[in-house]
Amino acid sequence: MNLKFDMKRLLKRKAKTDELENLAPLSERAQKIKNLLIIIKSNILVLSLAVVSISALAFAYMFSAHLQQGNENVANEFASKIEKLSKLERTPVTITIPGNEPVTGNLTVNRKLVDAVKSRMGLEQTEGIPNTETVSKAAIQFNKGSHKPILSMRFKKEDESKRRVVRLDMHDKLTDLYSELLKKCRATLPPSEEDILVELQRAKLRFVLTDLGQTIDAKRTPEQEKKLVSELTNRRLASYRNVALASGLYLDAQDIGAPIAPLPEAPYEKIAVDLWTLQWNYWIAEDILLACAELNENESIVTAPVKRVVKMKSRIPYGATQSAESETSQFTEGNDSAAQADSVNSAGIDPNAPVSMSNYSSSFVKGWASNQLYDVVQTQVSLVVETSKIPLVTDAFAKKNFIVISNVRISSVDPFEAIRSGYVYGPNPVSLVVLQLESAWLREWTGPLMPDPVRAMLGTTGQVQSALESSGAITEIPNEPPR
Repeated sequence: MNLKFDMKRLLKRKAKTDELENLAPLSERAQKIKNLLIIIKSNILVLSLAVVSISALAFAYMFSAHLQQGNENVANEFASKIEKLSKLERTPVTITIPGNEPVTGNLTVNRKLVDAVKSRMGLEQTEGIPNTETVSKAAIQFNKGSHKPILSMRFKKEDESKRRVVRLDMHDKLTDLYSELLKKCRATLPPSEEDILVELQRAKLRFVLTDLGQTIDAKRTPEQEKKLVSELTNRRLASYRNVALASGLYLDAQDIGAPIAPLPEAPYEKIAVDLWTLQWNYWIAEDILLACAELNENESIVTAPVKRVVKMKSRIPYGATQSAESETSQFTEGNDSAAQADSVNSAGIDPNAPVSMSNYSSSFVKGWASNQLYDVVQTQVSLVVETSKIPLVTDAFAKKNFIVISNVRISSVDPFEAIRSGYVYGPNPVSLVVLQLESAWLREWTGPLMPDPVRAMLGTTGQVQSALESSGAITEIPNEPPR
């Protein structure tokens, strides 16, 4: 036997056999993969959702952990800010406004609030908001208005001649000023009974001679006598009505404080307060009458809201009352200016000093009283007013100067009874209105005009103290009105 091995061919065959053996399982796996791909293609949506769901679970776990941590941080930060705001709300803040008591309260301090306070308290105007200096000047100008000192009352001791005649000069000046004031208001009084009787005598003579054709001494029948009485009555009423139609207000100067005669002769220290009272009373009367005149405009008494000023009297803060019944305040012997100055602790006028607004024993409504910044004068004025227009009258007073109405009393008026005295009020119902007024007078402009005895009684130097001078220097405002 001849055995020969072809190793090369044998190896090739062996390799081919192994390759075939290896291809068999490989084709099976390929078929499985192919089947799997077919399944995946036919269920792609389900498999995609499954993958997304599994991924979302893992991602949600990680995100929730991060979100929880973030929420805790935000909550802690918010709680910290709330605590800071709560502390700010509990922070006591005191704001001092010149002319008022300091106000303390729990406020939330912020930049906007600070800027707002600065804009109102600063030295410059901000966004059209007036500062305190501007407001102060406007208040003084409003309070002063057209009021002027009647004459200078500040004399040195060596000016004895001027001090002796000042009471006479004051009377002459006031007589002229009240006369001018009444002309502005077109004020008048009903015709006097003497004037009416003269007119009626003439009317009687004309009627008897012309209408009846008789002599004045001839006997008249009852019918003729009735005609005569009717004629004279109509003549009287016509005289009253003509005056009412030609005038704007019933008013007697003495009923509002005009002096009847000069103050009695006395040392200047004893009459200085009375002179200042006369000055002050005129300013108050000027405010009240001009308010009535502006409301009445150019209407006659018959149609005007304010028909008559019956009475006016004021209570000056140092106790002197000026009225028609009392021309002077009372002084005790030996009570001179020097003694008062020693007994009163005088202080300068500080426009920025806080003042009390809770003195309801003196002022039932406003709670204000005289202090170093201003004086409060109480005035009672009685008016006859058309009933339906009473609100217009109260508004007119409230707009005039710093006047507040603290009390009102209203009673009816009988027009038939009034006409017996010559007062014609027109066809509409009228009432008697008694107003209690309170007015403030800033010492920043009245103080420099006051005579020394008045300054001593009010406890003021009459001089304006500058708030910008830390040294406490006092500045005197010059006062020399023309003589």
